Amino acid sequence: DSLLKKMTLEEKIGQLAQYSAGFATGPTASKLTYDDLVARGQIGSMLNVVGAEKTNHYQHIAMEKSRLHIPIIFGLDVIHGHHTTFPVPLAVAASWDTSAAETVARFSAREARADGVDWVFSPMVDIARDARWGRIIESNGEDPYLISELGIQMVNGIQSEGIASTIKHFAVYSVPKGGRDGNARTDPHVAPRELQEMYLYPFKKVIEYAHPLGVMASYNDRDGVPIIASYYFLTELLRQQFGFSGYVVSDSDAVEYLFTKHYVAKDIKDAVKQVVEAGLNVHTNFTPPQTYILPLRELIKDGSINMATINSRVADVLRVVGVEEAEGAVV
Repeated sequence: DSLLKKMTLEEKIGQLAQYSAGFATGPTASKLTYDDLVARGQIGSMLNVVGAEKTNHYQHIAMEKSRLHIPIIFGLDVIHGHHTTFPVPLAVAASWDTSAAETVARFSAREARADGVDWVFSPMVDIARDARWGRIIESNGEDPYLISELGIQMVNGIQSEGIASTIKHFAVYSVPKGGRDGNARTDPHVAPRELQEMYLYPFKKVIEYAHPLGVMASYNDRDGVPIIASYYFLTELLRQQFGFSGYVVSDSDAVEYLFTKHYVAKDIKDAVKQVVEAGLNVHTNFTPPQTYILPLRELIKDGSINMATINSRVADVLRVVGVEEAEGAVV
């Protein structure tokens, strides 16, 4: 039998929520531990758990004490180097040197891998055309062809080191109002042709030629519908048209924003239902993961979300982790 058939409901739900251990360094670094949950097989991924000692601690518990021995995947923002600091992506893009982009990505991933990290939120393949936008330095510029070519090489460099690359932010995230970043209610006024030929083009090309294992959904709306709750964007466009077969992860707190900023959900339970049905696989934020897990559990038990949907979302995660052979597997 496949691994998916052997999993309990709690084990499946655990694969869909990323547990944050706080920030990796500094005075706000968390001292929280999740040993019991890992031993019960109820944690699929962790954020900001960095270093061989910390990652090995959890991985040994997962592989030696959990019932099904599913490894944990550890995620981190690795943008322009890990321990070694390289030029920011915009500076590398200014060189028009795709080999340089691949080298930076590969060595950054190699260092991250040595530190126990095996999932990075990079590269960003957003079109950046507003110099007021604070995240423009994380972009590869304003030309869709250049962004695509650099993005392909960056994904190749990262994944050549055995790390899952997550391209971001899908989609039309980089048209902020007044240059402000993270405005969840921004609804970019982009014409359909411009959307396809400019803002979606890099995602399509990078997915087609480099096969990234992850995609991060963006905060913004599109035509009045939040991307993270859009079946059209996360399923019809991303998976069915572009051929993406990895998993989709939320930006931090993006699910909660459906009822705190977008006002399209009445509460967290309604928000969770919308994103899971749209195509979201993994939820991430800096608050306790129970804020996502508990309502998801309720939605499954009361029949609001069917098990076929949950199984599909979990299977995507297991394929990326490399423990589930399924149709369309990418690893």
